[in-house]
Amino acid sequence: MDLTGRTAPHLPEPDQALYQRLVDNALAATGTRLVYLSQFDEARQATRLVAIAGLDGALAQRGLAAIRRFAPAFDPFQVWSSVRANPLLQALYETGQPVAAPFVEVAAGTVDQRIIQIGVAVAGLRVSYVCPLLVAGRFAGTLTYDTREELAGRDRHVCDAFARQAALTLELSRWADAEARRAHQAEQIAHVLSAVGAASDVEAALETLLCGAVALLGGTQGIVRLLDPETGERVLSLHLEADGTIGRFATRTPLCPGSIGASLAAGGPSALIEDHWTHDAAAQPPHAHMREHIRCSLNVPIEADGRRVGSLHVNHDEPGFFRAADLALAEALASRAGGVIERARVQEAQERERAERAKLEGALLVARTVAHDVNNALAPVSGFAELLGLHPLVRGDVQLESYARLIFDGAAQVAEKVQRLQGIIRLELKPPEQGLGPDKPVLDLER
Repeated sequence: MDLTGRTAPHLPEPDQALYQRLVDNALAATGTRLVYLSQFDEARQATRLVAIAGLDGALAQRGLAAIRRFAPAFDPFQVWSSVRANPLLQALYETGQPVAAPFVEVAAGTVDQRIIQIGVAVAGLRVSYVCPLLVAGRFAGTLTYDTREELAGRDRHVCDAFARQAALTLELSRWADAEARRAHQAEQIAHVLSAVGAASDVEAALETLLCGAVALLGGTQGIVRLLDPETGERVLSLHLEADGTIGRFATRTPLCPGSIGASLAAGGPSALIEDHWTHDAAAQPPHAHMREHIRCSLNVPIEADGRRVGSLHVNHDEPGFFRAADLALAEALASRAGGVIERARVQEAQERERAERAKLEGALLVARTVAHDVNNALAPVSGFAELLGLHPLVRGDVQLESYARLIFDGAAQVAEKVQRLQGIIRLELKPPEQGLGPDKPVLDLER
């Protein structure tokens, strides 16, 4: 049974005793030789015995012993009977009406003819009354009464009543089983979503997504891709094969033009392909799916911050395996992975910003040290230039006085720029929201 509940309904093991009690009560109420309940398997289009009453009787045991003389491994519980084994069973299956007929006609085509003959000659089975079990209007199995004589009208009513009870019991069991499957699936979905969201990095999130999606949706293999949102190229691809192995491909390559992956990368919608052998046959050249025996697939994009950053593909080798609800579930899983990718990219951007700021702070520390040293070196230059301008020899010489003034003015200009630089350094070393930025002072010493 897969997690999406696609397998044919079955009798849960805990209810087997309930079905046995039902056929035991039907046997006691009708007095027939045998009463047995058979379940219908839609995939096989056949029924199989799941409960029988009267098999421990002397005649039935004698008949069973005779059968096992030529078929030692015979087990009535392992016999599958086609609903089209003979015209009577086919009519019962198609019309949903009870069948009353000789045992040999009802059993014809279901088992070896010698078994039927032993049933008549040894076990005394002459007549069969077969009631269909209808669950929600659909054929779900049969409740069969084998007896020596044809049943009267009142006895048939009793048989019909037990058949209705059996059908109701089947319906309740299937409802409970479906509810249990839904609860189990919801729990697994929540677990996968949580695991994807808690992944430590993008690749771990993609691997968890891939394995979880294939398991939840019952796929036979799957692929998840990480794309460069700027170029649309594939930068990472993880392949989960049917044997459970995961292949990793990290080579930057363009997507195949016209492929489903390329369509998703370009903004195309999610796609449920029911049969690739029909869908891909028109492609030139035919897509790889036809070579890999992929028949059905779910294909959904992975988005982060409103951009296509990847895609998820869950495949199966049976055409028509997936349904629309499966596509919605795949989209929900991919959405969670997109959130992880977006969070990771925000964290990477923050790490880059912190690294850049660390570099800038290092450079500013060097600049502050240099500015301090330059400022200290300028002090005596400015002082000596001023004293030089006051010296009598210089004051009496126009050219020397001009040189002294140029030295003093140059030192003053350098000191002013050093002060500006120190002011900028103090601003930049503040927290980012208070320091420099697009609307804050910049490293412009002329301002």
